[in-house]
Amino acid sequence: MFLRLLSGDFAIDRSVIGDEAYVRAGRTYAYFGIVPALARIVFWPFLDLRTTSVSSIVCTVLAFVTSCVNFATLQLSQGFPKQRALRQGLLFCTFFAGLPFYLVARHSTYVESALWALMFAAIYIHVFVKGFAGAQATGRGLWLLAALAGLCLNTRVTTGLTLSLGVSALVLSRVWEGGKPPRMREAAPALRTSLVACAVLSLFLMLAFFVNDRRWGNFLEFADLKRQTFQIHAHPERLTILLKYGLFNPDRLAFGLQYYFLPVWGLFGPDGHSVLNPFMLQQMHGAEFPPSSFFLTDAVYVWMIGLWLLGVIRRGGAAPVEAGRRESAGSLGQIVAFAPVPLLMLTHIYMALRYRIEFFPLLFFAAWLAFDRLGSDAFWRRRQWVALALVAVSVLASVLTLWLGYIAMGPTTELNFPHAYQHALSLLSPGGA
Repeated sequence: MFLRLLSGDFAIDRSVIGDEAYVRAGRTYAYFGIVPALARIVFWPFLDLRTTSVSSIVCTVLAFVTSCVNFATLQLSQGFPKQRALRQGLLFCTFFAGLPFYLVARHSTYVESALWALMFAAIYIHVFVKGFAGAQATGRGLWLLAALAGLCLNTRVTTGLTLSLGVSALVLSRVWEGGKPPRMREAAPALRTSLVACAVLSLFLMLAFFVNDRRWGNFLEFADLKRQTFQIHAHPERLTILLKYGLFNPDRLAFGLQYYFLPVWGLFGPDGHSVLNPFMLQQMHGAEFPPSSFFLTDAVYVWMIGLWLLGVIRRGGAAPVEAGRRESAGSLGQIVAFAPVPLLMLTHIYMALRYRIEFFPLLFFAAWLAFDRLGSDAFWRRRQWVALALVAVSVLASVLTLWLGYIAMGPTTELNFPHAYQHALSLLSPGGA
């Protein structure tokens, strides 16, 4: 893809993209943006990119950088624990639990694009926390947030949309601070920085539109599932369900909630198929292995978010929580901005492990707020062993998810679940892989 872009060609070899190819006028294209391809320029002088795949290297680096950024962001919270055991536990959890830990094992072309988007989201949250939400907030970096959102938009449009909504929410909260329009003189500095950010984001948006036009002949089209000729040939029911129920359908909401949080679909009946197979066959293209839950792989974050929400509800929303810190309009605006895309993904025609990245900005930033607002010496002293136990749960559940992730990807409607689990067990034996 990188080599073709050098000559102005936006297509991609079918052998590289596989069944994930989108087809227009007999040519194949990728559904993700051009940033992962352009990043190959680092390897171009040293490797023959026509024959050498660097996806496994890139995926590993992206996962490592994302984990480093996430831990650095947690450390910026006023409530980050001072106890050595908890700090080391959270460090270990950041690198060996949740995203991106269990994604990196599936290094491939389209998982790599997800990891790129995840890294941009992690850096976005770090910059926001440092510039607009932390104890030492400077109010600077809005243009950088816009650039990160734009890069993400040209990598994975769904995650890019989430970050773009975040930039928009921050611009509005700064210009309309206090819930009413400020005087022009007072608003001038905020307007200047906001205009710069809008200009930066607009440039990246124009780039995305240009790529869309070169690929699909329509600058507003990012990815039309009806163009997945090879997928539809292999799974003709996909097109039927797409036309009948649509790409997103609220009837799938209950299934989506259990898929990401309480994976009942991982249970099987007498025929060996998922207990929710009838629903998947009727209204979805399917759900992908492995069964996993945010309640387990991200147990520490979910626990902190739950405590924070309970505190906010008990104290009437805007009232201070345990550590005496109030929620800012900018921070609450990010929570609101990060919510729509995850909600959409709960109703998507297909559900997969890598789609969990769409939940990352909302989940991780809400967890950061919980650490920042709730954390105190007294809080951590009372809950140290609970926190450490949840760290262990997060790590063990994430290792299990990574392990089960070696089972072949794809829709599970025809999968024999007992055989799949047996295959996962066989991977533990010498030579099992």
